[in-house]
Amino acid sequence: MSWVALLYFNAAGADPEGELGEDHDPETHLIPLAISTALGTIRQLQIYGTDYNTSDGTAVRDYVHVSDLTEAHLAAMRYLSSGGVNTAFNLGTGAGYSVREVAAMVEKVTGRRLPTAEVARPARRPTQPDRRSQ
Repeated sequence: MSWVALLYFNAAGADPEGELGEDHDPETHLIPLAISTALGTIRQLQIYGTDYNTSDGTAVRDYVHVSDLTEAHLAAMRYLSSGGVNTAFNLGTGAGYSVREVAAMVEKVTGRRLPTAEVARPARRPTQPDRRSQ
């Protein structure tokens, strides 16, 4: 059997046509939380940890759009169909963005200030790396 393993980083975004997406209840992902804060449906964006070994003290993650992940799946099928060998691919941009950078971009795009609150890292994730990008 032939196979390709696709290792996602942080999937983000939704179908550009607005037909598909995900709905978390409660929402736990940074980008939707930042947008909800800009829309006023959340009072403030909580920043979990400001003691990471990064340029601004917040966690850095590599975000990849779901449309790009779709293209990667199609490319993986073409790769296997053309005789590609079994392998694994990392699916990321190779660049990370900090929590504060994501918040700043949401502010820039929406034109609204995001109220934030700095809180301690959750006890359930004490080993979370400072940076997660390749």
